[in-house]
Amino acid sequence: MAPKRNRLRVVILSEGKRDYDFVRRYLQHRLGKERIEVSRVDSGPEGQGSGEQRVREHYPAELQTLRTRASKNACLVVMVDGDRLSVSQRRHQLEELAPRQNTDVAPIIIPCRNIETWFAWLDGQKVDEQSNYKSQYGKGTKAGQYGEKMAQYCAEYDATEALPSIQQACEELNRLPNIK
Repeated sequence: MAPKRNRLRVVILSEGKRDYDFVRRYLQHRLGKERIEVSRVDSGPEGQGSGEQRVREHYPAELQTLRTRASKNACLVVMVDGDRLSVSQRRHQLEELAPRQNTDVAPIIIPCRNIETWFAWLDGQKVDEQSNYKSQYGKGTKAGQYGEKMAQYCAEYDATEALPSIQQACEELNRLPNIK
């Protein structure tokens, strides 16, 4: 196991546990479990209110916390659904709240319409980013398995094949230290 001071400390800000599990397993698969230390922002009780709204409410403070740590071993990963917005519209919405600086290691990944769209695409289905695929992936769906699939895809990455939101997510996640 890597010494604690050499591990990448990752804070994940997401709409819920499913998104958190997806990102955590992505990182573990891509970087190795022993090389990262992952924590989750507690953004309130799941199933109560809008997860997307809770991410927007917590984003400025979490970005500021990242900046105060001023460590190259710390990063913030934000995952929020596009819902009915495009990736650029949702990213712009977050950037209006707290613009990222070039020195911020804070990738923002945005599945459009929601994470289940990515699950369907990773399962080989022909999908679009406007349709809702939630009904195909119930509570028993193991989001972490899809995080591993996504890590494999981003490592091999052929931009001509992926959904636009997956292309952008791979590019954002490649901003993380030691990920390439």
